[in-house]
Amino acid sequence: MRGVPERGRRFYLVKWRGFDGDPMEESTWETAEDLAETAAGAVDDFWAAHPELDRCRPREVPGEHRCPWCCEPKPKVRRQSPAEKAAGLLPAGPVLYGKGSIFDTAAGLKIHQARCAGKPRSRAGTRSEKAMARKTRAAAAAAIPPVKMEGDGVEEEDIDFVDTFKYLGFHFESGGDRWHHVEIRMAMAASAFGRLRHIWRDSRLSQRLKLRIYSTYIVSVLTWGLPAWRLGDVERRKLRGWNARLLTRLLGTEHENFGEVVRQQTREPLFDLVAKLRARRLRWLGHTLRLGEENLLRRVLTRGATPKAGSVLADEALPPHSSVEELAALAGNHVTKEGK
Repeated sequence: MRGVPERGRRFYLVKWRGFDGDPMEESTWETAEDLAETAAGAVDDFWAAHPELDRCRPREVPGEHRCPWCCEPKPKVRRQSPAEKAAGLLPAGPVLYGKGSIFDTAAGLKIHQARCAGKPRSRAGTRSEKAMARKTRAAAAAAIPPVKMEGDGVEEEDIDFVDTFKYLGFHFESGGDRWHHVEIRMAMAASAFGRLRHIWRDSRLSQRLKLRIYSTYIVSVLTWGLPAWRLGDVERRKLRGWNARLLTRLLGTEHENFGEVVRQQTREPLFDLVAKLRARRLRWLGHTLRLGEENLLRRVLTRGATPKAGSVLADEALPPHSSVEELAALAGNHVTKEGK
């Protein structure tokens, strides 16, 4: 037995019934979870036979080069014996045996661990890591005493600290992360897409009509708060993948071809979602820049010396300009025919 008493990290050396050869060659290392249903009694017998071992403590052998993450490195290879060939019970060819996570040298263990499939993966940047961070921030904000402020009534009101809040349909975060709002809109749009499954499956409707419904309804659900989004390379890649999966379902793709069609729609989509979003943002930008200089929305948009990456003012489709004032001049105004 090796490893720590954690899921997937406790291994037992198992000798299989019916294999009467070298026990160290024909035995294999198996996780405790794999033995829970079929060999739980054998595991209990092992612990009863070794009272000197503590079931709740880790077990390692000093000087042993063992991978703590897996129990299936590359097996050893040997030829079949004449008796095995005569019996015909094994497949033709060499015999693979001796699976285990123990290596002869530290160098062999190091080479294995560099590509070990059981190596713990970093959770940095994943949805679960972000969700846990939001939960931690929410708990920290809830622990801060509220602030007393004068309200509409006679008495003062308690204003609580929060990590996230929704205002005019947009989900704000204390850390300034705007992608969380986009993920919420993506989930809402995907739910709306699922409610129209009877339309996507209707063979009487043309593909062109389905794409118009997709653009008019589904994308409109998605794009609430679009001018405030950050559309950098990472965000565009995620949106392309999301769009490709929905388009693949819209086309009624069979399950066995789903992955191939998703990749095709990612490269050459029937409906270019990212281009549509950028066009909508640029149209909104033009209308906003044509407002009067005293307009609050225009003043908020044009503040700051350098546009942030992924913002609408940093879109590569904008005409060449050296300042926001020059860009506003290029946008025209709402008085002339061209500006309207």
